[in-house]
Amino acid sequence: QLLKKAEEHGGTVLPVLVTDEDLYASSEDLGEYVKDVIARYYDNQTILAWDIYWHPGEKATDRNKVEATIETLFKYSRNQYPNQPVFMTPFVSVQDFAEDFNYRAALIHGTRNGWNKLAYGGVSDPDLVYKIWSLSDVTAFSTVQRPAEAGWLLSICYRFGRPIFCTSFASKSETEQLELLHLFE
Repeated sequence: QLLKKAEEHGGTVLPVLVTDEDLYASSEDLGEYVKDVIARYYDNQTILAWDIYWHPGEKATDRNKVEATIETLFKYSRNQYPNQPVFMTPFVSVQDFAEDFNYRAALIHGTRNGWNKLAYGGVSDPDLVYKIWSLSDVTAFSTVQRPAEAGWLLSICYRFGRPIFCTSFASKSETEQLELLHLFE
């Protein structure tokens, strides 16, 4: 029904297939589910891309299970030769900047800043995030941070040389919301 509604209105859909709440199932069962959904909607033009796992490690307690699921889901989704890009949105953010921190100067070529300002929750860590972004067709992130921190995360994503999706963003004020939209244009 959602795909039909999107088509009627000329929109596209970016489905999320798996979250940490689905980890009660085996990695193989989740892989079969992802495979079946992608195969069923392989040629649907309203699907922009497949977010096959949203925020891996955010609520999970077993890092090994999360990593195994990441690898399995990519394997199963790739074996379908999907028309649309497949990716995951990792659970990563940026440490809040001090008011006097010059984040623009800190990201200049040759300055050794970047991943050292990232923050992780749950069982997410730099290795999981790097694996996700390396295996994904597009580099995706979500943010509920101020524009400066969101921009820092965006600059890290640019380094992967792929299209970038911000799959979810929010800010505390309308001014910050407009700044974020300007950042993404």
